[in-house]
Amino acid sequence: MSDYDDYREYKRDYDKQYRIKNLEKIKEKNKLRHTKEYNEKQYQKRKKYQKEYYQKKRENKEWVEEQKNKCNQYKEKNKISCSQKVAEYKKTYNGKKSHKLSEWTKKNNLKMDKENLDEIFNRWWNSTHCEICEIKYKTERYRCMEHHHSSGSFRCICCSSCNNKIGVVDRNKDKVLLELHKYFINNNILF
Repeated sequence: MSDYDDYREYKRDYDKQYRIKNLEKIKEKNKLRHTKEYNEKQYQKRKKYQKEYYQKKRENKEWVEEQKNKCNQYKEKNKISCSQKVAEYKKTYNGKKSHKLSEWTKKNNLKMDKENLDEIFNRWWNSTHCEICEIKYKTERYRCMEHHHSSGSFRCICCSSCNNKIGVVDRNKDKVLLELHKYFINNNILF
């Protein structure tokens, strides 16, 4: 190092000599970096490290409180811009998809896997007319995903009017069947 004025020059020269000497080794390593397996392995390594790192951090109560305070301060400082970003996101395809899928699975008890839910959402998103009465939707609010309430299975995309009518039939179906059964028995009608 005595031939060099500072450490940077020495390091630059050392790195250059190393690259010349180990060119083949470096090329092999670079090829490996662009493989899916290598990237996945590195990702898992980072994920594990970050998980352990933040678990240690969370043990420190003061650090946790400090992070909460920072987060709250940021939200207070950027309250308007944060709410605007959320409102803008809700208008996008992904925002509507996220909202609708969570609504359908939680509120409506729709039981389906992710691929089928995506397919149903795309059908809902692209629907312009009710699949039952074939009337064009006035606004997006009139477009509904109709499903069987007890089994949670999807039926069709329809307008809110048709959805309400089918809902009434679903709720009263058992009563109607019971009344029909009584009628047939009382009148000795057999099939």
